[in-house]
Parts: sequence; structure tokens; C-alpha cells
Amino acid sequence: LQIWQDVFHDLRSKNLLLIGYGYDSIIPAMEDPRRQGLERDDSNNIPNENVHSFIVNILARGGIIQILLFINFYFIILKSTKKRNRKDVIQFIIPFLLASSFDVSMEGVQFPLIFFFSLSYILKYLDN
Repeated sequence: LQIWQDVFHDLRSKNLLLIGYGYDSIIPAMEDPRRQGLERDDSNNIPNENVHSFIVNILARGGIIQILLFINFYFIILKSTKKRNRKDVIQFIIPFLLASSFDVSMEGVQFPLIFFFSLSYILKYLDN
């Protein structure tokens, strides 16, 4: 939670809350060597850059604009489903997003692929 607070306060103090830091550098809250501690891969000297929250990571990288696009994306998905299957889609999406809100799952490759392939299957074949 301290890292998330540092991201919010830093974005606000630098007037970057609307557009975020971008994708070309480490999120400043993660530059502190004390935060690299046990999560640092010493074999490759790759620092831990993730704030362990999908939502906070989106905010840090793209600001409120990207958060609104993210919410709009899922709103469009929910809106495109028929009334009888909306409950199924919501029941599928909420656990994935909840798990990603507290972990780095959506920052990898496998988890988003499984999520979006499964979501497309649900929308295509269970919506008929």
C-alpha cells in the first residue's frame, strides 16, 4: 500500500495525474533501492519495476486518461453482451480484475492471453 500511495502522491505533486509517467522509464516509486530488496533478480541485475497492482500500474503509466480508456473498454464489452449473458461475463471478468488488482498477473504474458481468449470464447459461443 505504501508503494501505491507513493505513486499517487508523486503523480499529483508532479502534475502527471492526467497523463502518467509514460512507458520509457521505471515508475519513480520503484527506484528506491530499499524497495528492490528481495524482489531483485541478482543473476541478471533486473530491478523490480512493478507496483503489484494492475490498476495502479495503468494509472502510473498512462494517467487518468488511460484509466478512463481501460474502464471504457470493459464497459463496451459488457454493453455488447446480450441481457441474458451479462451475468456470466461479469462473473468471469470481476475475479480476474480483482486478482490483478493485488498482483502482477496482467503484467505478464500468460495470464492476459488466457483471460482474453476465455473472454472471447464466452462472448462468441455463450452469447448465441
